[in-house]
Amino acid sequence: AADGGEAVAAFNLGRIYLYGEGSIAINGKLAEQYLLQASKGLIVEAMVLLGKQKFFGWGGIEINYDQAEHWFSQATLYRQEAVAFYYLGRIYMEGLKGTKDQK
Repeated sequence: AADGGEAVAAFNLGRIYLYGEGSIAINGKLAEQYLLQASKGLIVEAMVLLGKQKFFGWGGIEINYDQAEHWFSQATLYRQEAVAFYYLGRIYMEGLKGTKDQK
C-alpha cells in the first residue's frame, strides 16, 4: 500500500524501519524515504519523526539541524504539535544552528 502512495501505510513502514520491529532491522534510509512520502500526505506524526531523525541522527542518518527545524516547523504549521514546539525550542535555545536565541 505504501508503494502505491498510501500515506498512512508509508508512515507505518517508516516508523518500523526507524525503530526496527520483529525481524525487520533498523534502516535509516528506508525510514527517511517512507516518512518523506507520508509527510507529503500531510501525516504530521511523520513530520515529527523526520525532525527527530535529523535531530538525533537515528538510523545512521547525519544530524542536520536545518532539516530538523524544517520538519518540526511543518508539524507546528499543520497542527499545533507540542513535541515539535519542544524541539524547535531546543534548537533555538541551545544554539544548535549557530546562534542562541534566549527570547
